[in-house]
This record gives sequence, structure tokens and C-alpha cells, in this order.
Amino acid sequence: MKSLYFITFFLFLSLSFFSQNSLNFDGTNDFVNCGNSPSINITGNALTLEAWIYPTSWRFNIWEGNIISKESSVGTGYMLRAGSNGKLNVNIGSGGPWNELTSSTNVLTLNTWQHVAASFDGSFLRLYVNGVLTDSIAKSVNIVGTVTNNLYLGESPAYSGRYFPGRIDEVRIWDVVRTKNEIVSTMNSEMCNIPSSLKAYYTFNQGIASGTNVGMTSLNDASGNGNTGTLSGFTLSGSTSNWVTGATISPGIRTTLFTDTVCSAYTTPSGRIITTTGITYDTLTSAGGCDSLLMFDISISSVDDSVYRVGGRITSYDTWASHQWVRCDSAFAPIAGETNRFIIANQAGDYAVIVSRGNCKDTSDCVSISLTGIEENSLNSISVFPNPANDFIQFESSSKINSVRVFDLNGKLILSHTISNNRLEIGNLVKGVYVMEINTTETSKKMKFIKQ
Repeated sequence: MKSLYFITFFLFLSLSFFSQNSLNFDGTNDFVNCGNSPSINITGNALTLEAWIYPTSWRFNIWEGNIISKESSVGTGYMLRAGSNGKLNVNIGSGGPWNELTSSTNVLTLNTWQHVAASFDGSFLRLYVNGVLTDSIAKSVNIVGTVTNNLYLGESPAYSGRYFPGRIDEVRIWDVVRTKNEIVSTMNSEMCNIPSSLKAYYTFNQGIASGTNVGMTSLNDASGNGNTGTLSGFTLSGSTSNWVTGATISPGIRTTLFTDTVCSAYTTPSGRIITTTGITYDTLTSAGGCDSLLMFDISISSVDDSVYRVGGRITSYDTWASHQWVRCDSAFAPIAGETNRFIIANQAGDYAVIVSRGNCKDTSDCVSISLTGIEENSLNSISVFPNPANDFIQFESSSKINSVRVFDLNGKLILSHTISNNRLEIGNLVKGVYVMEINTTETSKKMKFIKQ
């Protein structure tokens, strides 16, 4: 049997929060080497650095706890750092003395996820914690990029041993100035539609949190600029120096709005098979960690290809569909004029019916008619109505019906009832197609029915 599904994908705006993964840096020898491509060799007077951090201890000096660092020993590059009992620091190189801003107070907290950001617009350096501006300083210089050293996360590429202790997540490096409102608008969610100004983007959504991740030594760059990171020093097993649970932010989302019509069970991109009427949600996760959240509003209109025979009369169970009777023993040739729900065979042979509704059709099993001593046995004398049904199904049988069992299309038992009045109540079933096993005093029979 095949079914007709009307599937509509709607924009799904209500997002639930979930925990991403991150990397835990042990503060001893863990760091990520993200290479030295031109896209991250930022120069000029516009820069924004962002990250979620979960510090587990403080380095004594502010310059020892590197979160993001692309610096040289000759005063070029940029960096974002934390330490000194909870202070935040940004530093940019202009080819001479460093241009630095450190928060005036201890704005950070141990063992807590917090969003940190720094920006430079050619006139001011600014620091933000959880979207709140904490400090600023006037600096009228131009950033001089460093082409000699790579971008590191969790360590300095120029001065060894400046390791960050704790977790890092959602690192973003921009070659534009992000305003306070822009930082706030995106810091609590992943980004899926990547602007060209986002030069490196690390979501850290890899590995199994606190599991065995030996071999998972690359950090993906979701910006599309190819700044893949290489992990160094990580043990990649357990709750430290490994992929672990990350900051709790909302997933990024891509949505596609389209309508599809099919005549079989619909399989979603994640492999879920939809067989019942109602609203269903599904999630498709991209390689960059962004989810496409899909809402399926499905109405099922099914054709039932089952038939029953009483003597030389063969009847289709589907009362709504169009019918065309055929001869199986004549290459399924249509029988002229036989388009009713039933056929009375006046010739020996094998008969079947093509049941169709809209664009969907299916063909019943073939029934052999001999016209010699045709008798109605108890197996073929059971009939049910209505079908499709809303609240109940009524039975007619030449022998006593003892019990009825109802299964879904996956074979799971849904109902099992003793029958006393040849009636089965189905009002509590959800809409869909089911298989019914009818047990009489002499035999049993299975047939399909539709709950509408």
C-alpha cells in the first residue's frame, strides 16, 4: 500500500537552548595552531575578537592567559587574554610599542561561562563582558599584521608557556568593528549565514564531550576561509584536555520553505520515517554545526489495497478510492467497465484491483476464482466498516469474533481487545494507517484500516 503525504516546511522560530561542545585547555601545554592564512593577517583600523570562556584558574600575569593570539615579538598582530585574578585584556600591534587595554577591575569569574569581546575602530579599544562595555581607551593607530607567526588559541605563538587554563568556545575573528548591539545580537547563538567580514569562526562542536576522542585533532573553521586548527598537547580523553561540554547557547538555524507531495512513507534528512498525520519536527545538522530545524505538517490520505472474497464476489476495503479491476493472468489487463468497488467474477481466473486516489495508486493481491464449488469460508466472510473510520469499526462475520489486535505499520502492538458486540473503539488512536488482526473461533485474518 502507498500513501499520499502533503508536507509543508514552515519557518520554525521557537528555538530551544542546548549545550554545545568546547575544548578544555589544561593550562600546561594545550593549544590550537590555526595557521597563517592571509584572511587572519588583519591590518588597518578595524578588528573585533570574540569568545566564550570558562576559566578554571588564573595565570598570575594578564599576558599569560592567551585566549586568541596572533602576535610577533616585534610589536605586530593582535591578542585577547585573561588572567591576574579575573581581568580581561586586548592588545594590538602597530609596529612599535604595543597598544593595550586591561580592564580596571576583575570583570571575569572562575568556573563560569562568560562571553568576552574586544574591538578596535582606529580611535578606541573597547572591552566587553557578556555584551556589557567594561572599559575603553583612545588609541589612534593602525594594526600591523604579523606574517611570521600563526594564529594560536590558548597560547602565544611568540612567547612559549602563556597557556590559558579552562574551556574556550565560539571563537570569532572579524576584520570589522562590531558595535555593542551587534555583539549582543549574536553572542547567544551560532552563526550560519557567514558574512565575509568574519575571517575565522570556530564553533568547537566536535568530538564526544568528555569521551575518548583520540584522533579528533582538527578544529573546523566554519567561516569558509580554510583556517582549520590543529590540536597540540591534548590528551583527548576524560573531562580535561579534551572535547567537553560547551557554552549553552541557541543553535544556529537555516530554514527552507517548500511543499512536497509523495505517495509513500516520507523519510526526513535525518532518517526519520513519517507515517502518521500531525506535526513533526526534525533537525538537520550541517558540517559547520548549524542546524536546519524543520517543521512537517503532514496530512495523510491513504489507499488501501486489501480485498475480501465471498464466493465469486471480490470487494475492495477502500470505500473512497477509484477502482479498476484487472486480470492478473492476462498481464494485468483492465476489465472493461469494471470500475466499481466490487466485481462479480463470471469467468475463472485471477483477479486484482488497482486502487487510486489523486496521484497515488496501488494494486491488490491477486484472487483466484475457479467457479467450481465456490464456498464461502470463515476466513473470507469477515468484513469491516466503515474504512476509513473515526471512532469505531464494526465487524460482520459468519463466525464469532473473539478478539482484535491492532498494530502500527512497524509491527508495534497498539491495541488488544476482547470483542463482545462486534465493535472496536478506536477514538483514542492517532490518525494514520494500521494493521488489524481479527481472531475468530475458527481462524484469524489481518487487514489494514485507516484512522482519520
